[in-house]
Amino acid sequence: MFLQELHNIEIPVNEELDRLFHGKMNADVEEEVEVALRKIQGNKSLTKSAQGAYQAFLGFYNGQMKRIKLKRKEDLVSLANDFSAQLGLKEVPRLTKQMVGKMGLKGVNGIVLLSREEEAEVRGRRQGGQGGQGGRGRQGGSSASPKRTNNSGRRSR
Repeated sequence: MFLQELHNIEIPVNEELDRLFHGKMNADVEEEVEVALRKIQGNKSLTKSAQGAYQAFLGFYNGQMKRIKLKRKEDLVSLANDFSAQLGLKEVPRLTKQMVGKMGLKGVNGIVLLSREEEAEVRGRRQGGQGGQGGRGRQGGSSASPKRTNNSGRRSR
């Protein structure tokens, strides 16, 4: 994909690197890759980062489909799902309905949605259990927080 955009620039193919990427993997290297993938699968922080990378991949390339010559959103989702496996994830990351809607991927085959219970849990974490009334004209957060004033005695924004 990337190299197709550079078609007017002469870039010699590195034969050794090409063989490395397209050839059969050495058994020792394959075992090392498997060990690394198991570490990702057993580490919550790495798993969360990999899930974020999946979402970022989907979001970025969704806006680049024409540029990378993808015609169908199903093809993009298939690529992203393959990418998630390469990241070491056992399952395709589940997304919120809101996220899927914002990306314009509602109804696209291959997208996995969070369950209602998982969505409620995500919403609860985002709100943090308190506040939720922020924004213009509202005092969000704890009622014990002091109101700030400027030197004239008026509240500052």
